[in-house]
Amino acid sequence: KRHTYLMNSNNFEYLKNAVTKVFIENHILISIDIEAFETNTYIIIELGLTIYDPRFQLSTLNPSFQKIHLIPSEVFEFRNGLFITDNKFKFIGESIILTFEKCAILMQVIINYYFTELDYPCSLVGHNVCGDIKWLKELGVRFPENHSIIDTQDLWTTSFGTETSSLGNVLRILNIPHSNLHNAGNDSYFTLILAMNLSDPLYRINNKLDSIEFIENIKKK
Repeated sequence: KRHTYLMNSNNFEYLKNAVTKVFIENHILISIDIEAFETNTYIIIELGLTIYDPRFQLSTLNPSFQKIHLIPSEVFEFRNGLFITDNKFKFIGESIILTFEKCAILMQVIINYYFTELDYPCSLVGHNVCGDIKWLKELGVRFPENHSIIDTQDLWTTSFGTETSSLGNVLRILNIPHSNLHNAGNDSYFTLILAMNLSDPLYRINNKLDSIEFIENIKKK
């Protein structure tokens, strides 16, 4: 039997593109995540960002990441918990409290530096990242045209189908250690780890991700 999904040329090209950026070209990876208020999703209550810069750590066995978790001061008291797990104050690191305006300024400075000022390839990473980009644009953050994107949800579905495509489910299926999801900072970090693993041919081979048995087991979960 052949790989059900990667036999599709568009799916294969999507995976090939991610492998080229992450595994071969060593793009800088900027992973973003936004948490919205569950009863009014127009309100942003957390912003998360994790940066992997490979330029100075190509030979290391333990890569380092810069993790940022922002809580807008205007919505400090806003908590989820009715429908979405409340992990707002369970960031694996130190959270930063800023006004909405300063959150937007900081995000814009980071985007400008890595995507415009720095002469090095860079990709924006996220799990269903178009939604996160839309929220950031509503805050006033602007992105350069035709910036590179790696969407881990698309990366998963093009290889394994649409079943179990939430971040938590995918991390569990791949046995990637994680905790306190639905915290924007944590989600951005674990999304980045997921992108690096799914875009690594050796990881896929060693864990038999593209075997028929693995794909069939996913359908049973």
